[in-house]
Formats: sequence, C-alpha cells, structure tokens
Amino acid sequence: MWLAKLKAHLQPRDEPVTVKGASGEKMTIPANSEDIAPIKVRLLEQLEEKFFLKPFHVAATYLDPLQKNRLKDYGFTQELIDQGLVYLKDIMRKVGPPKPPATSMFGGMR
Repeated sequence: MWLAKLKAHLQPRDEPVTVKGASGEKMTIPANSEDIAPIKVRLLEQLEEKFFLKPFHVAATYLDPLQKNRLKDYGFTQELIDQGLVYLKDIMRKVGPPKPPATSMFGGMR
C-alpha cells in the first residue's frame, strides 16, 4: 500500500487538488511548478525501477483483513495475486495446522 501511496504522490499535477487533511479539514494542494513536475517524474521512474512487487508482498497484504480486498488498488496484477496466494498456502502447509493449547497435569485447576 505504501508503494501505491508513493506513486500517487509522485504523479505530476497540472491543476490544484482539494483533499481532506489529517484532522479532517479540507485543504487545497497547488498545481506543481515547472521545477517540481520533472523531479516527480524522475523520482517515479526511479521508484518503479528499484521497487518490484513480489508474491511476498501479496501474502503480507492479504493477511491484513482491511487490505486483502484492495490488492488490485495497490497495483497487484491478477497473476501476481495468484502467485502470492500460492506462496501463502505453501507457507501454511510448512507451518502446519494450529496446535491445541497445552493443558496442565492438574486439569486447569490451580
């Protein structure tokens, strides 16, 4: 999700944008200047060149109940989502089923 946020922030803006601030108030972000727009483009290129989404990222995102239905919103392709779910199932097989809680020899009495 952070990659998607960074990519969104690095998109050059031709027009001002009104957004909700951290405390809920509306604020207007001005359009990018002629100096900032090319910097954003260059940073976005570097980010895409250096950061690759992998099945591990899908598995980690899928384990968050609030994010698992938003995988495509974060830039995951269907192929990568499928690979990530296979990766997660493989980890689950290696870990095995949950073990029941240990009981004490006193049968839970103290």
